[in-house]
Amino acid sequence: MSQTAESDKPEMRHLNEILIAVAVFFLMCQRALACTGFALNDGRRVLACLSYDQQFGAGYIHINQRNVERRRYSLYAEKPLSWVSKYGSITFNLAGRDYPHDGMNEAGLVVLSMGLDDTRFPEPDARPAIDELGWIQYQLDQAASVDEVIQSLKTIRISSRSIGDSHYLIVDNLGKAAVIEYPDGQARLYTGNDLPYTILANDTYVRMLGHLKQQKAFGGLNEDEYRVSSSCSRFTQVARDIRDFNSTNGTMLDRALAILHEVRQSNSQYQAVYDISNRRILYRSHNSIELKTIELGKVDFDCYRPGLMTEIQSTDTGNIRSRFYEYDRRRSRASGI
Repeated sequence: MSQTAESDKPEMRHLNEILIAVAVFFLMCQRALACTGFALNDGRRVLACLSYDQQFGAGYIHINQRNVERRRYSLYAEKPLSWVSKYGSITFNLAGRDYPHDGMNEAGLVVLSMGLDDTRFPEPDARPAIDELGWIQYQLDQAASVDEVIQSLKTIRISSRSIGDSHYLIVDNLGKAAVIEYPDGQARLYTGNDLPYTILANDTYVRMLGHLKQQKAFGGLNEDEYRVSSSCSRFTQVARDIRDFNSTNGTMLDRALAILHEVRQSNSQYQAVYDISNRRILYRSHNSIELKTIELGKVDFDCYRPGLMTEIQSTDTGNIRSRFYEYDRRRSRASGI
């Protein structure tokens, strides 16, 4: 037996949710995007990491239940997408419930999104459409692996009328990773040998990789002067940090946190480490640099339980599982505008 998500209630009610999310996301898009994501994998442990650097940082962390019916309505005359979630997940949401920016599901799949001005999503075709944030929730609900995410590109598409411009870094519990972006109306997929560095910022993967190859540290002729404001420069610096890390100087978590500190900017709103192998999330927020943790293994994702939420920006430290409370539509709306 499944429960019904908010998005499966009467269409006018969901239209209000869409309009609120549009307003919030519009505010987010008015400011320069400057996020950095990367993955670490030593053969025993897999981490996916994100520094969310934006002016806008109000939002909630949501616990999303498995076996929930979802129907994604659109402001446009496009075929809607419906599904039932196979997996529970925890997501960071800046534009309202069901509109995650990044997250991890109980199978160990992580989806990170970053802004990309050059994005042009596919034009309408026979596939049902979904917005660029709903796509993240769909993948966390339905997919357990990078391969399953890639396979879904054949059956669903991100609407060309989505208001945001995003590309994605996806990592699974086996350490497989992929970058998916849309610079020309078609999905550009990088994985395996085409993804020599599991790093993403706010330029196309090809341009950032090309910049890296021009630097002396990677066999080129140029001496890169690190500029945290440059996506290409951050990409190269993270690649250098990963390559030069010496395990005798700390753990892989130490390395992840050190890299996140190096790429963070003055407007950094949160930095998250998705410890995929241990199904654990560690993060620090703009108003509290102390680490907070959430253990997915201790979360009940059964659909008979209510959806839960808590503020991203809090001064709590340590395990914050007890700080979650039942989803409140009015509270969620009030935080975003």
